[in-house]
Amino acid sequence: MGSFEPWLSRIEVMERDVIWSVAGEIPPEWYGADWGALEKLAEALIERQGWVRGLIEAFRVSPRRPFPKLDGRTNG
Repeated sequence: MGSFEPWLSRIEVMERDVIWSVAGEIPPEWYGADWGALEKLAEALIERQGWVRGLIEAFRVSPRRPFPKLDGRTNG
């Protein structure tokens, strides 16, 4: 998990205003100028920012082995 730091900590404490500010910088043509859709995306990101660490950890130990070099298991 150390490979994901300091980004995980930054995501977990990122202020709502920062997320909204970044969303405001996205060119309208990227989201079809649908401000409602962009608002929905920003709110979803804000809601889910506390989930990231747990999701990465759950995925890391899953049988799918998404991070074989990080999980300490062998390939065979």
